Amino acid sequence: ANKGTDIGFYTPATADALTSAINTAKALDEAAITAAHVTALQAAMDAVKVVLPTPGKYYLIHNSLQSFADVMAAYSNGTNVRWMKANEDDKTFYWQAVATSDGGVVFQNAKDSKYMIGNSEQSGQWTVSDTFSDAAKIGIKLFKKGEKAAEHEYGVILNGWQMHCAGHGGGTGTNGNVVSWNTDVANSASSWYVVEVKLPVFYDVTYNFVYNKEVKFTQTASIKEGGAYPDVVVPVVPYGVTAKATKPEGTVTKNEVVNFELAIEKELPIKAAKDLASVDTWYYLQMHANSTVTAYIEDTKNENNTIEWADKKVTAADNKDSHLWGFAGDIWSGIKVVNKGTGRAIVSKSGDATMGDVANATAFIPVLSNGNINSDWFCLKYPESNYMNANNGKVASWGDADNGSSFYASEDKVMDIEIADAGYAT
Repeated sequence: ANKGTDIGFYTPATADALTSAINTAKALDEAAITAAHVTALQAAMDAVKVVLPTPGKYYLIHNSLQSFADVMAAYSNGTNVRWMKANEDDKTFYWQAVATSDGGVVFQNAKDSKYMIGNSEQSGQWTVSDTFSDAAKIGIKLFKKGEKAAEHEYGVILNGWQMHCAGHGGGTGTNGNVVSWNTDVANSASSWYVVEVKLPVFYDVTYNFVYNKEVKFTQTASIKEGGAYPDVVVPVVPYGVTAKATKPEGTVTKNEVVNFELAIEKELPIKAAKDLASVDTWYYLQMHANSTVTAYIEDTKNENNTIEWADKKVTAADNKDSHLWGFAGDIWSGIKVVNKGTGRAIVSKSGDATMGDVANATAFIPVLSNGNINSDWFCLKYPESNYMNANNGKVASWGDADNGSSFYASEDKVMDIEIADAGYAT
């Protein structure tokens, strides 16, 4: 029934061979059936192939999610395969078939030239890779006609597991990761159809965020000729920095670079030395960890090397120096944090914040707490993602620059005094 020449249908030659083998088996008396007949029938079944995308041609990989009015599609973000509303003006949605064999096809993204890689575990993330591999071959399995597919038949794209739209939530999500799913039911989140398209002319639009004539952040998108300029994605900027960025008007007709100026409107409320060995100003670091806001962090040099905080004010009875912290670096390259009492620095990259040798110190980007330019509270962003945060008596990581991730620095001031001739202190 599913014999045809469209993608996902059974190729006529292999389907006809199976039909012939079935008819031959039907014509035999039961007593005449031999192992050779069974082997021949099994071989004909194994030989059935589906029509695959043609190497060298480009395709859009549409999803048949029924909970959305818009058609969703797979795209590459340079690291993972993701899904969102199909955008034919965006080159990341275009995939080229580069190899087909043994019932499988390899897709290569038109924008970043990376190959789509499936995953062989439940909810496993689909990724993209710079390296071509036979393991990247993806099979196409025909299920039925899709309501979103119009005249196209659709199938489920497989790598042993079904390609699936994670996080769709019955229509509550509008984008998400592409993952593997273990059901063989043609539910719409696991149902896709591959449409051949002609690759349009694309131009690269680059947004640069510039401070003092130096590019600090950049954003590039490949936009179809005549398409609208991409939205400006303002990066996570350091503490006190603002970005004045407005999307250009008109349509894209050429490769273009647009510069946006960054400005420092508020200085970071700590003094940072050039390097950790030069630190000479020390601070108590208070965390916005509870309603009374009296949590101070300390390097207790515990067995797990984690940083602890206590809901109290630091008193003379405490180990004062273990509560004192110094900073080195700048807001652009990052701030390293060292403890006065132990001489150790924060060395964690994510998860629980840990202490270690200063040579391995982590450079945190200080950012405004909740983006409030008037705040003296600041957050420390890990190099990859997340922010240092108070958690169950320890300092860990959190995904937002909110109150729980906020620090307030109080300088430990040592007053210089002079004794006058009369014996009084100034």
